[in-house]
Amino acid sequence: MVEQTVVIKMKDGDPLLVSKGRLTADSRELRRQIDELNYDVVEMDDFETETVSLFLSVLDDKTLKKIEKPMFREIHKMGVVFEVNWLKEDCRSWLVEKIESAKEDQDKVFTFDECWFIVKKWEEWEMMHKLLSALYPKDNSTFISDYMSNIDKLEFGQIDLMLDLGGSDTKTFLTIIQQNLTRLTTLNENLKYMLHNINLALCSEVNEELYLVVMKKMTELPDISNTDLRFLTRLMIDTAKSVRYYRDRKNERTIELYGGTEFEQLLGNCKTLSDVTNAVTEGHLKSMFLVIEVLLNIFLKSTPAIEDMQLFMTTLDRLHDRQMQKVSLHYVNLVKEMLKCSNLEQSKLLITLLDDMKNNAKLCKTTENIIIKQDENQRGQFVFKHPLSGTCTKSGSKCGFLLRFRPLSSRQGVWQMTIELYTRQEAYKNTEIHLHDEVSAHDMFWYRTCTGIFEGSPVTAVGRKKWWKSWLPNVTDWKTEEFYVAYNVADYRVAKRK
Repeated sequence: MVEQTVVIKMKDGDPLLVSKGRLTADSRELRRQIDELNYDVVEMDDFETETVSLFLSVLDDKTLKKIEKPMFREIHKMGVVFEVNWLKEDCRSWLVEKIESAKEDQDKVFTFDECWFIVKKWEEWEMMHKLLSALYPKDNSTFISDYMSNIDKLEFGQIDLMLDLGGSDTKTFLTIIQQNLTRLTTLNENLKYMLHNINLALCSEVNEELYLVVMKKMTELPDISNTDLRFLTRLMIDTAKSVRYYRDRKNERTIELYGGTEFEQLLGNCKTLSDVTNAVTEGHLKSMFLVIEVLLNIFLKSTPAIEDMQLFMTTLDRLHDRQMQKVSLHYVNLVKEMLKCSNLEQSKLLITLLDDMKNNAKLCKTTENIIIKQDENQRGQFVFKHPLSGTCTKSGSKCGFLLRFRPLSSRQGVWQMTIELYTRQEAYKNTEIHLHDEVSAHDMFWYRTCTGIFEGSPVTAVGRKKWWKSWLPNVTDWKTEEFYVAYNVADYRVAKRK
């Protein structure tokens, strides 16, 4: 029996005859066109001839061969368009390798452009989130400066991502604005968009001199309109008000970040999901980290109905306070992985609820918390440089803070404690760190981690209370805990809080 062939229409050169089986074996879209719609000609002339040849080759070999960077976007697009799932996944695995190895600015540019293309083309954010997570710990100042050297060429979404990636680096972004102004005669839409979305109050507080230079240059643009002058005046007035907010917060420093008695009362009062939303409304719950802690307690004792969970997420989204500390993606993932090892049926529902939180940027965001691990050699000591502290002139020690763990009482054999921030400078005399006035307990969430063994593999549990003892009864060999502080820096980032 003669094998059926299909004509492949190419962008350049003669059409190709390719066996039907080769095309339809792994491609759902080609099966639809050839088997269901009876096409005997498939148009691939939207793709470069070299890419089509590679695509047909990998369909035959069932494996993605070594590809060069210029080829990636097209071959990945063919995998998505023709629904060859293994090819799509292999391409994205290749891109992840490039993301993880990106050190030079040119490598960062390539991976960012490809991840942005995926976002724009298919509204899929997974690869971009992987890239941002990989870049956040690195120094990206030169990459951001080069990428934004001509802000006119960027889309609003790209500007947002650059601001997000910039952390608290006010100097870099003020310099970017200054450099863009050298070739402008008036404010363009992209620059105004950036000014709307940059935290100018932080820029003013940390780099006041450069901030004033930049604002003066904008008002002196030769063709600036009266409308734009009024816009800049309003911007400067709002910035001055926000600077006062920072200074007021410094004067309102708090020292207690964990009250054992108050926390136990909160757990006792929150028996249902509606109790949680009430606690958020009334200001008793000001951190999504703490919301998850309360949920672990609620689900452990009773399983909420699906309808109640849906209403809870809708209400929480509506009640969300801009000043509420968002939970980090890493923390949510740790809780999820812990619950996957639980033999309790309600763990599946709680995982579903956590997935909903992960997908809500009002509740969960990687960039708004700095996760600080306790010093391995000194209990309660954390190294941390607050964004508002600017250039530190103190030598001989690092920026950081000390926490005091103070026992309160024993309840049913379990010790309660309060955790406080040491603010007296005398406490830091014989340590390797010093404290800045900007550091305050109200921006901190303290938690512990512990590792155990589940079915021969390690599992990490996370939280304030030792929920894992109840959630994971089959886990054994628990090891020494580690302590962390999630420091809320949402108000101290270049990207304006939304």
